[in-house]
Amino acid sequence: MILQALAEYYQRKVSDPKSDLAPIGWEWKELPFLLVINEEGDLRAIEDTREKKGNRLRAKSFLVIQGEKRSSGIKPNLLWDNVEYVLGANPRGRSDFAKRHKAFKERIADEFPEGTEPLGVLAVKRFLDKNPLEQINKKFGESELWKEIFESNAFVTFRLEGDNSATIFDEMRGLFPKEDSFADPQERGICLVSGKKAQILKLHPAIKGVRGTNTSGASVVSFNLDAFSSYGKRQNFNAPLSNEAVFAYSTGLNYLLRRDSENKVSVGNTTIVFWADKAEQELFDMEQNFPLFINDPPKDDPDRGVRAVRALYQFASSGKMPASSGERFFVLGLAPNAARISVRFWRSGTLNDFSEKMIQHFDDIEIVKGPKEPEFLTLNQLIRSTAVGRKMENALPKLAADVLTSVMDGTPYPKPFMQQCVMRIRAEKHIGRARAAILKGCINRYQRKYGDKRREALSVALDRENLSTAYRLGRLFAVLERIQEVSHPGINATIRDRFYGAASSSPVSVFPRLLKLKNHHLAKMENQGQKTFYEREIGEIISEIKAFPRFLPIDQQALFAVGYYHQRQEIFRKKEERNK
Repeated sequence: MILQALAEYYQRKVSDPKSDLAPIGWEWKELPFLLVINEEGDLRAIEDTREKKGNRLRAKSFLVIQGEKRSSGIKPNLLWDNVEYVLGANPRGRSDFAKRHKAFKERIADEFPEGTEPLGVLAVKRFLDKNPLEQINKKFGESELWKEIFESNAFVTFRLEGDNSATIFDEMRGLFPKEDSFADPQERGICLVSGKKAQILKLHPAIKGVRGTNTSGASVVSFNLDAFSSYGKRQNFNAPLSNEAVFAYSTGLNYLLRRDSENKVSVGNTTIVFWADKAEQELFDMEQNFPLFINDPPKDDPDRGVRAVRALYQFASSGKMPASSGERFFVLGLAPNAARISVRFWRSGTLNDFSEKMIQHFDDIEIVKGPKEPEFLTLNQLIRSTAVGRKMENALPKLAADVLTSVMDGTPYPKPFMQQCVMRIRAEKHIGRARAAILKGCINRYQRKYGDKRREALSVALDRENLSTAYRLGRLFAVLERIQEVSHPGINATIRDRFYGAASSSPVSVFPRLLKLKNHHLAKMENQGQKTFYEREIGEIISEIKAFPRFLPIDQQALFAVGYYHQRQEIFRKKEERNK
């Protein structure tokens, strides 16, 4: 299903006249340098294709014949490669550099027999026969440019002098790939994607762009040990795929994973790609907006994510959901696993399904906020609030991916989401909007799935009708803290800094003492109206508390935290807003 969806995505993209996807047998490759030669094979110049983007130099991408998958051995690419293969240079001090250069020349001779080669390839053959390394050393040996190319073992290809083409590959469109040039002629079988009998590929191209994998890429489909094989099949013959299917799925996935891709996001150690059946949705473009639900809003447009969520709500309430038309949306989560790529999750469904699940998520985490806080919280903002120092690298590795899958499935958030949040609150003595939103969402989603349906879910703001003892204890703690702050203006540390952990886990050991201290704080208040207000609040809260529990489990500690947050927000709301 995954490979089939990726192959269909490739076919849809490549059929678009505006698409820049590589045709079968080709790939886009960043090549920092071009060797400019004339028809006689003389080196005329070295062209630097790099451009400055930000603080880095970025090489230009060129369409080249698909490269070889290599981790060891000698496998030259056709008409492009690093300077070891192309020029016979030896920047890494290898003993087989001469064999690599020889293999590079032999492959060109095999692919283009004498008398059949295009003009550009003939010029390359002549250049390689004239000791290319000696030509470069004679003309550019003292230059900083050649020193940089040599030391970095850079990738290069050729351009013919006086030709308007970008590279010599431009005149070879249609010549490649040759029929079944990538297949094993002795292996035929039923392709798992197309369902047709075809020659089967033994090795699949590398997938690049997954965070944590090697720069040379890794495999999604790979059988390199006997333990993974069955029925005597070798390597990828265990998962029979035709050349066309392999090229389609690998090119489509590499395109989604390319640098600067708008269809890729990273959460924790998981790289996520997503795409839709259609390039653009008429009512709501999920492809364009999906990253805004996960990533932080861009600095140059901080309200972009807010607009995306509002558009999602408008789309859902429009009554024009296009689910019946069969438009589907796909989400694929990938993670590194040695030389392979593991599929962490795979979800497909209609745009209607995804929209409803996303809206349910935003409804569940909606909570009262300050006037300057963002209207909606992204997944990354939520995950960071559970980590030490609010740094993404300190978050649990799988947490972000697990939360996202629960959002897409409409199931309760993973238990570590609540546990990590409660632990950080107790360690830092600070709740905040994001942590309160997480706990509210965890409680409501769990109750919706497993709890008593008659019980009312936690509300967005203060709920005076909530009879939960833990929730009311959190409210009581917030009022007691505020009494201390009002009676001691400018106080550096409040009861939250000293007693929050004990109050939220073993209330009976703390609250009797805090209620006694409260009387001393009230006695110092000069404003009688304030004193009456706080005494009334305490009376309303404790009226439904039968006894202080000896111990609160973690789900009750979460209720305590939400009650505390709700009450604090209520205290600082303006009187007009409270009346409204």
